[in-house]
Amino acid sequence: MHRKLILIFSLVAGLTSVVNGASASSALFLLIPPSARANGLGGASITLVDEESSISNPGALGLFHLNHFFSFSAPNNTAWLPKLADDINLKAFSFSAGLPATLSPANTASPFRLSFAGAFSKVSLDFGRFPRTDTFGNIVGFDEPVDEVESFSFGIGVEYFLRLGVGLTYQDVTSTLTNIGAGQQAGMEEAHANAGVIGVILEAPFSSILSAGRGSLARGERTPWDLTLSVARVTTIFSDDLIFPGAMQDDRMAEVKRSGHSLYAALNGDHVSRLSLRLVYENDSDGADSSAGVTRRSGIEIGLYDIAYLRSGVIDDVRISRQKVKTYGFGLRLRGLLKLVLSGPPASESF
Repeated sequence: MHRKLILIFSLVAGLTSVVNGASASSALFLLIPPSARANGLGGASITLVDEESSISNPGALGLFHLNHFFSFSAPNNTAWLPKLADDINLKAFSFSAGLPATLSPANTASPFRLSFAGAFSKVSLDFGRFPRTDTFGNIVGFDEPVDEVESFSFGIGVEYFLRLGVGLTYQDVTSTLTNIGAGQQAGMEEAHANAGVIGVILEAPFSSILSAGRGSLARGERTPWDLTLSVARVTTIFSDDLIFPGAMQDDRMAEVKRSGHSLYAALNGDHVSRLSLRLVYENDSDGADSSAGVTRRSGIEIGLYDIAYLRSGVIDDVRISRQKVKTYGFGLRLRGLLKLVLSGPPASESF
């Protein structure tokens, strides 16, 4: 069962190889997007600018806080692979705060805006319970391994016609190795390591650029249509090995190397997007052996009145027998519903 678990995690997360033995280590959860929205899009997350930006791309954190003062996200407890095992849970929590500022005259159609933002997030993967046996195979107890990462992120966002976000995340990782020692009597052992991740995202909102260039857009006014192209890159810039002295095992921590782009188009009403379409694509070479190939992630999101969203995605892993996994998702946005009910803009665009 444990080998099957590791194989499926390798498939979904895009790892390059199956972890051998009885280890629940290697920090596999670092490669699993905890966002329901991202998983509905095949796991493509680095071009998404939302409340969970600090987890997937610290560069998008700065862009998000160009329009928001703070955010809080707690998907809390998600059953992961419930058809395989009912006690594997992925938990996530994030909080961010930012300071947006406009540094241009009030009558400027395309103002120069700047934001500074910081965030804390915690993601953990609870592998459930594993029996511990003596040398004769008798169960003498149970282990409950949990891998987790605490992250501190800082991002800067700049907008002047184009939007640019740059950010850095420092990660404190704890990984657990199970079934140490002969007869699996020794139980669990923890390893601690640190990593740093840098993220960059660039957005080109063509509709706003064209309208501002013609002088037909007043400050704060919404264009009747949106067309925005985004490109992003997230890379691990340093990472420690996960060292388990008791097992004489030294694991290389999973590294993130992702590039992606997205295209967003929308038809806007006075205060909401009546119909929107987002296409996302990502490729990554996660893991220790990037020469083995890349994993491709793609997805589509259709939105209606900023309230209801339908999502579909595909994970195409060329390294594991060209396996393809299809994902689906549905979302509701309370803020969009309030806009529609109140039939007017909120008092502030910041929340």
